[in-house]
Amino acid sequence: MNENRILLERVPKLSELFGFLGDAEASRALLMEIKREAQTERERLEELGKEIV
Repeated sequence: MNENRILLERVPKLSELFGFLGDAEASRALLMEIKREAQTERERLEELGKEIV
């Protein structure tokens, strides 16, 4: 008998992982990635606003 499963797991936000690595350089890299994600989201929302109008 063949059993199939689908497993859904919540992916943590990068901000939830801050400090996880313990290394100051890694933490700085994580902060930069968070800033890039926020900028990308702002740009996406701005573009959506243009499309709606």
